[in-house]
Amino acid sequence: MKRTIIILAAALSLILFSGCNKIDYSLPDDPTVFTERSYSYNNKTGGELAGFEYNGRDYVFFGTIKGGILSNEVGKCIGYIYDENNPEDKNNRVMKLTATDDFLMCYYISGIMDPAVFYRAADTRDKDIEIPEYINDNGYRYWGGEN
Repeated sequence: MKRTIIILAAALSLILFSGCNKIDYSLPDDPTVFTERSYSYNNKTGGELAGFEYNGRDYVFFGTIKGGILSNEVGKCIGYIYDENNPEDKNNRVMKLTATDDFLMCYYISGIMDPAVFYRAADTRDKDIEIPEYINDNGYRYWGGEN
């Protein structure tokens, strides 16, 4: 009986989690090609963060994934980040989020250990906005943190 319960619990977990991780990372027919640039935040130390422009808004690196993200929290893929050292590489995908337009998610689809990272709209700097629970604020000075 105990063995049956364990097997059922494991099977149920597999079914539940298999449906949660079906994020579509495929590129659209006409993907946006993002070119990163530096955003300075401390002239004395030369502090900079990477970012890019999308739909008239600048997005600056903000943090990493905290725990996990469900497939229904990730919107469509809008393009990829261009890598000047490897121009053929289109694997660093940029995704919209369903909860907010103030963040974009980037995920390197060919990386085994690469976590998803998030870029925040620069026009939200010095504003109190809601940060989705799956985003870890890395505490950069650009965003008012200590790093």
